[in-house]
Amino acid sequence: HMVSKLLLATQENAAAAVKEGAAADVVRELEAAYYDVRAGIGFNKEAAVYGAFPADPYSHTPYLQGAKQPGMTGQVKEEVLTRWGELGVDIEGGTACFKPFLLKKSEFFEDGTLRFTWCGVPVTYKLSASHKISVNGEPFREGTSLTREETSALFARNCKLQMIEVEVVL
Repeated sequence: HMVSKLLLATQENAAAAVKEGAAADVVRELEAAYYDVRAGIGFNKEAAVYGAFPADPYSHTPYLQGAKQPGMTGQVKEEVLTRWGELGVDIEGGTACFKPFLLKKSEFFEDGTLRFTWCGVPVTYKLSASHKISVNGEPFREGTSLTREETSALFARNCKLQMIEVEVVL
């Protein structure tokens, strides 16, 4: 659990360095530190190395009585938050944006894409030479941020956003 807290803190510092315009070598070192910490988390290890055996996170919870060991939920929450951070999903100035500086190219499919959903809306990242975004199949525009109206629609889950495509440079 403490390792996942360290992972989140490392990611937050790396993101702050990027936002503050830190030197590229500093960002690379923080990225390397992030992945060193991530490699130490149990889900990245074989059971024999981790010193445990695979089990349900709530293995100590009596049947049909609800969670009795909530400590695991903190680790799961931190790992979900760090995954969103790896995907570069953020809010800046009231708008949703996509800035995946921690993603590895190896996570992309052979066609150069990576897909996920945010608030039920399919998002496709495509490796590119420039940062561009397209909403609902409209022509691509510069940048990787939604407009305020698009952001409101995303969080309202009102079906006005059908898909988001983002061209990213890694």
